[in-house]
Amino acid sequence: MQFLLQERDQRAFAEQYVKLVAHWNTEKSKERSEKNKIARKQKIMNQTTGRRSFAQVQQKLKKEKGQIPSRVELFHACFTHANGSPSSNIVAEKLAAMKELENQLHEDEDDEVGQNDIFAQIIGPDRPGRVRMFGDGVNPFDLWGEVPSRSTCNRIVMEQKTLLEKMDEQIKRQGQHIAMLESKIFNQPNQNLGSNCNNIQHTPSSSSPLLSDPSSLSLRIGCSVSIKSLFDSTKIVAKGVVRGMDANIEVGKQMLRPNWCEIQVLVVLEHEESLIRPYDFLQKFGDALGGMIAWPCHLLKVNEEFY
Repeated sequence: MQFLLQERDQRAFAEQYVKLVAHWNTEKSKERSEKNKIARKQKIMNQTTGRRSFAQVQQKLKKEKGQIPSRVELFHACFTHANGSPSSNIVAEKLAAMKELENQLHEDEDDEVGQNDIFAQIIGPDRPGRVRMFGDGVNPFDLWGEVPSRSTCNRIVMEQKTLLEKMDEQIKRQGQHIAMLESKIFNQPNQNLGSNCNNIQHTPSSSSPLLSDPSSLSLRIGCSVSIKSLFDSTKIVAKGVVRGMDANIEVGKQMLRPNWCEIQVLVVLEHEESLIRPYDFLQKFGDALGGMIAWPCHLLKVNEEFY
C-alpha cells in the first residue's frame, strides 16, 4: 500500500513538472515574440534579398560588372525591390544622399570600398571588426589593412597554416615527380649523348653548313637548339638558345649537373608539356617562355640553320 502511494506521488510530481516546463516555454516564447515585434517596428531599413546573403549578392554583382562592387551598389541591390523601388522611405533618403555624393566624384575617380567611402559617410562608421554589406567573415583587415582583433588574428593564422600545409604537400608531390622524371632520363639509352656534347668534332670548314649532318654539330653556348620531349624523343616541344653548360651553375635553385644544359626558351610548340625540373611558377613549357630551364643534352638537337 505504501509503495502504491509513493508511485502515485511520483507520477503526480512528474505531471506537475511537465506542466511547469510547458508553461515556462510558453511564457518565454511570448516574451521573445514581443521583443521581435518591437525590433521589427524599430527597424527602419528592410533588406529585400530574401534567403540570399550579402556575400551571394556581392558575387553576383562582381560577375556582372567584372570588378568588386562598391558598398553603394551593394546597398542599392540589397535594399530595393526587383522594380527598383526602395524598401522604405529611409532607404530612399539614404540612396538619394549617396547618389548626390557620387555625382560629386571626378570622372576618373571611383568609390572604392574603405573606411570613408560614400556608404560610410551616409550610413555611418562600421562597428569594430565588421564591414557592413560584405557579410560574415569579412573584416576591416581584409579590405583596408586595419589592425585585426585577436579572433581575426587567430583566423588568419589558421588560414595561413592550412595554406602552408597545402604548399608542403604540393612541394612533396613535385619532388616525387622530379625524381621520377630524372630516373626516366638516366634509364634512357645514352647512345646519342656523345654525338650531342662538346666532344663532337666539327665538320670540315670547306663543307657547306647546309649540306652537313645536323647530328655532327656540337652543343655550345649561344647555339640554337630544338628541345625534344622526354616522353617521345621524336617530338620537338620547344626551341631555345644554350645559355650555360657548367655543371656547377644553378638553374631553378638546383645544380645543373653534367650532361645538362641551361636553355632559354624562345619558342614553345607544346605548351602543356611538363618540365623535367619545374620550379617556382614554371611547371610547363607554356610557363617557361622567355625563361631559363635545365634540359638533358641528349634531348637537344642543334639547329643547323643557326649554327
